[in-house]
Amino acid sequence: MDDAEYDYEIPLAEVELPREDIDPPPPWVGREVTGNPDYRKINLQKARLAARAAGP
Repeated sequence: MDDAEYDYEIPLAEVELPREDIDPPPPWVGREVTGNPDYRKINLQKARLAARAAGP
């Protein structure tokens, strides 16, 4: 789990599967976000801070 340094609203887990073509993938696997800049740690932190600043 990758949440010690950052204040995420959700936990972020990085998982490496033995192969990309596992069919079907384990039921706990969500969509692939590798390469999606929205899921870079710095961008997650910025989004969280912006949400806090905006208030409820």
